[in-house]
Amino acid sequence: MASKDLKLAINLLQTYGGRDKVMRIISYGSLLLSGLVKSPSKSKKLLTIFTELSGCRTILRLFDDLPMLGYSLSYGLGAQEKSLWLRVLSLANNLIDQLYFPLEHIAWAADKKLIDVSSSPWWILCIVAWGLSLSISILRSLMTLVSLRRSRKKLEQEIQMEDPCCSSGRQESSVVEGQQISRLKEAERAHLLEVLKYATDLCNAIHWMPVGFLWGGKLSDATVGFLGTISSVLYLQAVVRQTQARLAAQ
Repeated sequence: MASKDLKLAINLLQTYGGRDKVMRIISYGSLLLSGLVKSPSKSKKLLTIFTELSGCRTILRLFDDLPMLGYSLSYGLGAQEKSLWLRVLSLANNLIDQLYFPLEHIAWAADKKLIDVSSSPWWILCIVAWGLSLSISILRSLMTLVSLRRSRKKLEQEIQMEDPCCSSGRQESSVVEGQQISRLKEAERAHLLEVLKYATDLCNAIHWMPVGFLWGGKLSDATVGFLGTISSVLYLQAVVRQTQARLAAQ
């Protein structure tokens, strides 16, 4: 078991996505602890960890433009989507995510005095893009969740209406239908967690907006760290599952 867990950890940290999610959870966890500890010196050290890891992730995102473009091109116009609204939302999400990176690059370069512009407006544009992307993702997950629940309810009603005496293969059919319902319930839970993940990040995005916009600048470090830790755990969980599936297929 120990060797299996070690292999999982190694494979997780060998990927960009895995390292990013591990850094993310350590970063937000440090911010959470910095707001809880009573010692000013310890709080400052934890804030340093948060700041440095956040900066590291920002630098690594300098190389994310092409991978994002590749994803957008592979998605195309979303012809595979069954719902027109999901298709429109996904296309809008891809466009906003693509625009986010150059905005962040300019803000970072301005912070480092590489270009002679103020970084503040560009960081605000970054946060706006991030918030819009999160809002669209929440709406998309909610729409998918509603669709899944409708499908499950319809299947459950069909099962209840069937007469067990009318089918010789009823027992086998019940097993198949039960598996379908289980898969639908699992998909529903996954999308509920998606909504939670995006919602916690959206709360933080609004906090980082200028003071006066909703709760901009009003959350404590502990609250921001707590919300970020929740979303980071969910992001990491998804990457861990992907890594486990990849290892199982080898």
